[in-house]
Amino acid sequence: MTNLQAKYRRWQSKKAARRVNEWPTKRSKGKRYFVIASALKVCLTSTSLLILVDVAYGGPLTLPGITSKIIITLLAGYWVGHVAWNAREKEYLEDTGSPSQVALGQKKPA
Repeated sequence: MTNLQAKYRRWQSKKAARRVNEWPTKRSKGKRYFVIASALKVCLTSTSLLILVDVAYGGPLTLPGITSKIIITLLAGYWVGHVAWNAREKEYLEDTGSPSQVALGQKKPA
C-alpha cells in the first residue's frame, strides 16, 4: 500500500512541476483567454453529458431546457476558470518566489 502511495505522490509532484513549467506560456496569453477557454471546455463537456443522460433516461429534450443547461454550465465554467487561474498563479508564485522577490531577482529559499 505504501508503494502505491509513494508512486501517487511522485506522480502528483511531477504533474505539479509540469504545471508550473507550462504556466508562463499559458499566463502570457492572459487571464481573459484562460477563463473563457475554461468556461467553454466546462460548458461543452457538461452540457453534452447532461444531454446524454437525458437521452439515456428518456427525459424531454426541449430548447428551453438545453438553453438553461448551456447558460448554467457557462457560468459554472467561468467560475471554475477564475478559481483555476488563482490557484495556478499562487502555485507559480510560491515556486518562483513572491512578486517582490522576483522583481529583485531573488528566488524563494529552498
